[in-house]
Amino acid sequence: MKNKFIVSYDIQNNKKRREIVKILEDYGSRWQFSVFHCYFSITEKVKVLKKIESFINKKTDSVLILPLSQQTFDNSIFFGKIEEIIDSSSQPSFF
Repeated sequence: MKNKFIVSYDIQNNKKRREIVKILEDYGSRWQFSVFHCYFSITEKVKVLKKIESFINKKTDSVLILPLSQQTFDNSIFFGKIEEIIDSSSQPSFF
């Protein structure tokens, strides 16, 4: 079973950043310049973590991987360009 995750990164080195993007593109879609929505099995998550860790400089770079439950996603609000990326029918209607 695969679970949803939000992956956000701040990578200083362009070459390393491109490598991180290549890794994440195999598991999800880019929501913003440095934010991906990914689906990982437990095994895939471990594999991705190891790959990412091998590219980053722990003194200058950061990566955040957050689990995203369906309830959290359903209660999220999206504005701007991201609305084109995310199916608007899955957004809650608060307005």
